[in-house]
Amino acid sequence: MQVDTLQGFAVIVLAAGGSSRMGGPNKLLQPVSGLPLLAHTLATLAGLRPTQSIVVTGRDGEAITALARAHGTTPVHNEAFYDGLGTSLARGADAIEPGHRGVFVQLGDVPFVAAETFHALSASLDADTLRACDVFVPVYASRRGHPVLFRSHLVAELAKLKGTYADALPELVNPNTGRVHTSYNQIGAVTGRLSSNDPNLQNIPIRTDEGMEIRRAFVPRKGWHLVSADYSQVELRVLAHYSDDKILIEAFLN
Repeated sequence: MQVDTLQGFAVIVLAAGGSSRMGGPNKLLQPVSGLPLLAHTLATLAGLRPTQSIVVTGRDGEAITALARAHGTTPVHNEAFYDGLGTSLARGADAIEPGHRGVFVQLGDVPFVAAETFHALSASLDADTLRACDVFVPVYASRRGHPVLFRSHLVAELAKLKGTYADALPELVNPNTGRVHTSYNQIGAVTGRLSSNDPNLQNIPIRTDEGMEIRRAFVPRKGWHLVSADYSQVELRVLAHYSDDKILIEAFLN
């Protein structure tokens, strides 16, 4: 059912780009129908009244910030905006508060997206009671468009993957070998188990498709192999040894 507002949803507007493809002045500040191009996007959001709205700024940060505040949205600055759109998405995701049903991502230079498109996407998410989809995209004339709606947990997971792995792992590459080398500690964990750090190889994600992409970055040197090993019920085996419990020992032996 269509609703008048986007309560329960957050919106991230990506407005940090350097207009490198166009060259010259920032296209987001160029007049369109008497208003800066970005102002049209922000005016639509002001009418939708989402629970939280973020504008990620970069180039011409002061001017974009002024526009954002004039339309009741919160500006957050991305210092690394020249490194690509992904950095702005991560910066926006970091600013999103927990508890939203979904998070819209809208490009600042797509000014005339109708409010009905936002309503249709939010209705699709609410109707998906089996949670079969995590991403909802409008389609115009068989082509995907904007905005894109994510379930909020997916935005948080992607932000964590980027911050914990995609950004951190390159910093851990040994300059002499060009590879990452973890350190194992036999007495660091209170449980008595081995721990791993810089990076923690015991905590590389595997349960999601996105996590598996991170895991694919770990490749052995040519002619070498990665070995995965795990203790099997080590605490119970130690208990069997020290207690000399015949039944427990028999269970492990046979």
